Amino acid sequence: MKRILLIDDDPLFIECAAPEIAQQGYAVERLFDPRKAEEVIHRTRPAIVITDEMMPYILGHELVARIRRSAPEIPCILISGVVESIPVEEIQGVTVISKSPCSTFCERVLRTIRDAIGYAY
Repeated sequence: MKRILLIDDDPLFIECAAPEIAQQGYAVERLFDPRKAEEVIHRTRPAIVITDEMMPYILGHELVARIRRSAPEIPCILISGVVESIPVEEIQGVTVISKSPCSTFCERVLRTIRDAIGYAY
């Protein structure tokens, strides 16, 4: 089973998105504090990281840049309610997904996960 690390400071969002992803057979590790991300990545070696852009302590694109330096083989998906604010030129090769429209968000994330790492099994 492929492991996905889902990082967002919003517990409501994580508790909504994680079951949708897990229902497809992926193991989902939930992380609410982005400061712990590098430790969790080192310990669990997820197949992919999904992180929000707007979080306390560190912005998502800054976290992705750190992940790229320490674990360049791990693909990252950056999610945001305002994708226009993300400096994509600083994080080449990262997929950016808008949280809206909400009705298709999970479908778009799952498609991107499958494109990056394949199906869960």
